[in-house]
Amino acid sequence: MKNLVILLAVSLLAAMAVSCAGHTFESPPETVIEPPTEIPIPSPVKPEPPPDVSEPTPEPVSIIRQIPESDEVITRRYTWSFSGKKWEAELLMPEALYNYYRDLPRPRTDNYSIYITHPLDDHYIKSLTDEIEQIAQRERFSSLNKVEFVIAFVQHLPYTVDSVTTPYDEYPRYPIETLVDNGGDCEDTSILLASLLDSTGYEVTLVIFPETPDTLGHVGIGILATDDMKGAYFEVEGKRYFYIETTDTRWGIGEIPDEYRGVTARIYTMEPIPVLTHYWEASVKKRLIDSQIIEYEITLDIRVENLGSALADDVHILAGFDAGEGKIWNPVESLAFDLSVDQSATITITLQAPLGKHTRLIIQIVDNDQAVDQSHSEWFDT
Repeated sequence: MKNLVILLAVSLLAAMAVSCAGHTFESPPETVIEPPTEIPIPSPVKPEPPPDVSEPTPEPVSIIRQIPESDEVITRRYTWSFSGKKWEAELLMPEALYNYYRDLPRPRTDNYSIYITHPLDDHYIKSLTDEIEQIAQRERFSSLNKVEFVIAFVQHLPYTVDSVTTPYDEYPRYPIETLVDNGGDCEDTSILLASLLDSTGYEVTLVIFPETPDTLGHVGIGILATDDMKGAYFEVEGKRYFYIETTDTRWGIGEIPDEYRGVTARIYTMEPIPVLTHYWEASVKKRLIDSQIIEYEITLDIRVENLGSALADDVHILAGFDAGEGKIWNPVESLAFDLSVDQSATITITLQAPLGKHTRLIIQIVDNDQAVDQSHSEWFDT
């Protein structure tokens, strides 16, 4: 019986969760005036604001929450088979580290590479793969055997369904969560395996099969080809990545379930990327003369957060009022700002609403001249 014991302590930083919400405004009496100037809504490229639009200076506020110091430790034991032997591993993990990842929001993206390239668990994952390297040297594993050893460990984790183990139908887990939760579904085990192999020095990709009329959505990984690999592979920029199924011990490198043969998959490499999300609050100020509105001013406090795994630079906010047909009234654009990983910024913008209109607010987060996140209020009358 082989034994592997890992004890780690990690002190990391954490981020505040965010959400987007719409807002309903009261509807005062209509006032008919000349319509304001219209400009196109960026789709996804932002429009240039008119020259007379003022640009409020953003006031970024870093939100960095320290993981509480704690001596509490979570213990997990694993057993798996490889090369005719039974293997055991015991993981002792700081509870605060697990709680940090469990409390992170789940970005609205199917590019699960952000769960692999998130920097705050690098030390832990590297410590785990260092143990794997020591075993591979001691057992005189070939490079292929070492990959198969890691695959066997992940494939022996129990398969669980998100809707049963979490309050959500889809809940991708960070590698730390999958280890503590002792399993997961296809995206969870694919994220974990890709993280372990990436840390060990292998070039890997995530393979995302979309849902089709005949198949459910599915996730696996690809590993850069070596001379001793054969079977099914995906070609990306002239490189061959052999498919690995992570959910069952029956599957070897290059073996793919029949139902996914011929299905076009999305391939994601392990490049850190920013993922921006936002939420906002609004306050309304009106000026009336003889019961008629002569000014309708809305002040927005918009919090933008980077939930990804890389710096987001040259970010700005574009806000205005929906004029229909892909256009907005009275746009205001903030100055540009940067957001590092797990950082947020709160920006205040003041808008003058067009009078006598049935409209709604539109708020866009623009990164590298593309609207990467957007929200809107309920419809209201000005």
